[in-house]
Amino acid sequence: IVVSPDHGPWLKALSSLFEIVWATTWGDKANDVFGSFFGLERCAVLDLDELPRTGTRKLGHVAAFAGQRAVARVDDELYDDAERWAADRDEPTLLIRTAPYVGLRAEHVDRLRDFASAV
Repeated sequence: IVVSPDHGPWLKALSSLFEIVWATTWGDKANDVFGSFFGLERCAVLDLDELPRTGTRKLGHVAAFAGQRAVARVDDELYDDAERWAADRDEPTLLIRTAPYVGLRAEHVDRLRDFASAV
């Protein structure tokens, strides 16, 4: 897990544009650890009870939560199945794959802001 001093201000700014939802095996501990560290309000948490062993493991849970809404997804585990899902959706969908050893970067935040402006 990569944490930068920039992440807090970026996530706070993005929280005014997006509903931030934790899709992590950390569960609600993500709110306790990262949310409080970054000074965020408590965010919704997807229940990731059963995950497949292959592909974009959280995709089914994220797809069910997104439903018919526009969605921007940031994760270090986004593969061809996620790209197909995004391409097949009628709703605006942005996927940003981060490098697990780098995490969220300024260019990702810019893409997220552009997406929010366009939707």
